[in-house]
Amino acid sequence: MNFKLTPTQRNMLSLAVQREDRCLEPLPSMDGRTVWTFGLKLIEAGFARELKAKDGQPIWRHDKESVQNYALKLTAAGMKFAAEQANAPERAPSSRAVGLLQHPRPTSKLAHLVALLSHEGGITIEDISKSMGWLPHTTRATLTGLRKRGISIIRETPDGGRNSIYRIEKISELSQAA
Repeated sequence: MNFKLTPTQRNMLSLAVQREDRCLEPLPSMDGRTVWTFGLKLIEAGFARELKAKDGQPIWRHDKESVQNYALKLTAAGMKFAAEQANAPERAPSSRAVGLLQHPRPTSKLAHLVALLSHEGGITIEDISKSMGWLPHTTRATLTGLRKRGISIIRETPDGGRNSIYRIEKISELSQAA
């Protein structure tokens, strides 16, 4: 089975290789569903197996019916796979990703959005949506796109307020990068 690993999953494998018992330990940054899915992929690929957890072993799964904890242990194939992943070169950034931090074209919708976010007091999702004629989920996706371009967007929630306010931290950085 050929699948790509995220940096977090690589870290999990790397930590398991370093452990004496070769058990996978879920990272605190991972939610239960992510750990479960990743563990199942490793089991299906033959890179790990489930076993009853002993004292000191990280718990991968808890069976409520039998009240038993289970650990996820790397197999020999899993150890080999982890070593290959550790030695694999990181993907080079695509040509499209190089130089992403740039100011949008002056007449584009993104430039208009950057101008809205540049206001000193910031702006809410609802106000952006009204101004741009977008639905709220489109507005949030576009903000994510700006973040991927390297534009630092700050989200603040006023005291007692329900609506978050978004603003660009330093617009001067955008001008220098262009």
